[in-house]
Amino acid sequence: MPAGTIDLTNGSNKVSGSGTSFSAELKAGDFMYVNVGGAPYTIVASAVVSDIEITLTEAFTGPSSTGLSWNSVPALLQMAITQKVINDFAQVARGRILDFENWQGIYSDEPSVTVTRPDRTQFTGPSWGHIAKVVGAVEDPLKNLVPLSRQYMTVASAQADIANIPEGSATYVRSQDDNSLADEYINNGGTLVATGRKMPSQYSIDGRVYLSDGSDLTKVTAAGKTVLMQDELGRLYLAGMESSVQEVLDRTDETNNSSVHLNRDSAGNVVLLQDENGQLYAPGLNGSVQDAFARIHRKINNNRSPYLNVMPDSMEAVWQRVDEFGHLYLPGMPSGLQTQLNRNTERLRELANNRQVYDARDFGLRSEQGDRNEYIINGAINAAARNGGGVVYIPPGNWGLLNYITPRPGVSIIGAGTGATILRPRGSYAAIQRLPDDDSYLSDCVFQDFAIDGSEQILIGGTTYDSRIKGFYFFFFKRCFFNRLLIQNTGATGLGVDYAYDSVMTNITTENCGRLAPAGQAGASGIGIGTGGSLDEPLYIGGTFNRNNRNFGIFGEWARRENSKNHSRYSIYVNNVCTGNGMAGIGDCGLDGLVCIGNDLTNNAGYGFLQDTGTMDVVDGRPAPGSRGILMANNISRNGKSGIGYEGSVVAGSGYHYKDNIINDNAEFGIEITAGSLEYNDVWIFGNEMARNGRDGLRLASGTMKNVDIEHNRIFNNGQDTPNGGGSGLVINGNITGGSITSNKLRDNQDTRTQDYGLCGNGNLVDVDIDGNHYVGFKTAAENLTGTKTNVTYGRNPGKE
Repeated sequence: MPAGTIDLTNGSNKVSGSGTSFSAELKAGDFMYVNVGGAPYTIVASAVVSDIEITLTEAFTGPSSTGLSWNSVPALLQMAITQKVINDFAQVARGRILDFENWQGIYSDEPSVTVTRPDRTQFTGPSWGHIAKVVGAVEDPLKNLVPLSRQYMTVASAQADIANIPEGSATYVRSQDDNSLADEYINNGGTLVATGRKMPSQYSIDGRVYLSDGSDLTKVTAAGKTVLMQDELGRLYLAGMESSVQEVLDRTDETNNSSVHLNRDSAGNVVLLQDENGQLYAPGLNGSVQDAFARIHRKINNNRSPYLNVMPDSMEAVWQRVDEFGHLYLPGMPSGLQTQLNRNTERLRELANNRQVYDARDFGLRSEQGDRNEYIINGAINAAARNGGGVVYIPPGNWGLLNYITPRPGVSIIGAGTGATILRPRGSYAAIQRLPDDDSYLSDCVFQDFAIDGSEQILIGGTTYDSRIKGFYFFFFKRCFFNRLLIQNTGATGLGVDYAYDSVMTNITTENCGRLAPAGQAGASGIGIGTGGSLDEPLYIGGTFNRNNRNFGIFGEWARRENSKNHSRYSIYVNNVCTGNGMAGIGDCGLDGLVCIGNDLTNNAGYGFLQDTGTMDVVDGRPAPGSRGILMANNISRNGKSGIGYEGSVVAGSGYHYKDNIINDNAEFGIEITAGSLEYNDVWIFGNEMARNGRDGLRLASGTMKNVDIEHNRIFNNGQDTPNGGGSGLVINGNITGGSITSNKLRDNQDTRTQDYGLCGNGNLVDVDIDGNHYVGFKTAAENLTGTKTNVTYGRNPGKE
């Protein structure tokens, strides 16, 4: 448990510590666990102010309390723990769903049901309802079976033992002649009375008359099936018995405590036999009744959670998606988005249960080259919308579109997989488009398991570019889930949708999108999100692959909506791969508080991560570089320009945290900040590695930064591009007012050194603390700060002199 105690105040985001070491034990984004009044609380650190003070991401909602013990869990570990729990729960949930489907078949009355195991192998067997019917057919005869525990040589010995023969029960007495093996008696008021029923002896069977003319076999049939047969030697066989009745009887005679009992119908036919081992045989069963039940029991126990595959492929597609969603949790997803995702799951489940699944083939979808495919699909969507919503299933095929598909609220579109269902828009239309006249939302939709290939999209009418030639193109969407999509070769942005709310995008691949756009034109990216429709626009983008797109892999851009000053909040980009994109891997062009964690932003032609005004001209201060964001634990390496770029010469951003990123081997700078004549304030650059970049590790090129702290970074072996002037570790050519440059490792440990200075620049420094930096090796000198210094304090900086 960490040292010290903490004080919490209801409604406050400030945490005070006593005897604590917050700076050593916590980082922004880490979790704290505390028990207040017997109730557990989880709080998240927004910033570590000092060893005894931190601020929270949101105000504490519990009762005020002091002297509390606490525990901390790093953010990445918490994500890993949560993901493991959710993975385990999702596996259990899938099993429960499969169990539910399986039991529907098992509980039916069908004589035979086919059940598919988790590995998709199958078996066929009777349902429980059918088993109940079979058992019911033999229930009455079972009630009349005679007890087998008592056998007697004479009637007198049986009568003497009457106390052990229950009233109304029957027993057998050894016959005194050869016509029968044993005679049946019943306890009637304490007196044994002969019933007239006898077990036949071999002698009586040998003397029977054959019923067939010249045939060696005599058969008795019922409903076309042989239930009793006598061979040429006079041996009787019941259906399902491997031994003759006589053999069973002979075995009975071998021991004194064994017996065989027969039950006959009113015509005297044997309908049930119990041998000396208690095995029951009935006509029509393959083996004994016990064997049949044992086989059924084994099948059920060996296949407890199979998926019962008895649905058409359209229904199966929907149920597979519900099965996989479970209670899905994605790392970093806010609880509000998780709630909406769960609602989508329940919605799909409800639609599937109500058979509100519309197969586009039922509406006439046939020809892949047809000129009315979008009208047919829209017809299915409209039918679903008229009936309160549903799922439109698009089967496998390479479906050409001459116009766009129009989504409707409450109607999901699901295909057979990205390699099977392909939408191929032609001309200058998007594949899926909705542009309302008002600000009404497209809500409660799932788009999943299909591909969009825009290789046949073209520019029309001599235009040089049209940003509307997308894969997806619509405004205002709420509680929508985009999953397992492939979008490629579109003329403009692949997934270009604006003004989100409580929506999720995951498992999406975009490639070569924006191919018709000249570099730098509007949009032309893999995933492009227009923002500013409202102040809060929660959107989670996770687990996507975005490669070789014209401008960005993913970007959010503050759109120029008339009279809108909304600065979009609550966007989260986690675990995405963006590579080979022209302008940058990820772009923050006006978001407020973007959380960007764990992404791989490598080998892009431009920047790995870029904050600037985006792909549109600035009007009335929009777009603008993003503000108050968290860029943490990303791999931002091997990009054609800089790893991280900030361009705020026209419009300023503020308040970003750059933390724990790997920023190596970029062609120009590790981090490049250009603010022109403007300010870029409230910035924290902490714990990053900047190594082997072509120019400087970190460069403040212009502008003024106030309240900036550059701490605990590892900056080494930069300046690799010696033909273009090389570079240094940390370069301050802009101005800093109120800040610190502390505890950085400024090193060059190469045999041939390329890093000119550890710390240098011509910017003016006011109220700056330079302390604890470690200088090791340099091409020219450890430090060369030539600007004006006012109230600049130096602490211990090993290797500076």
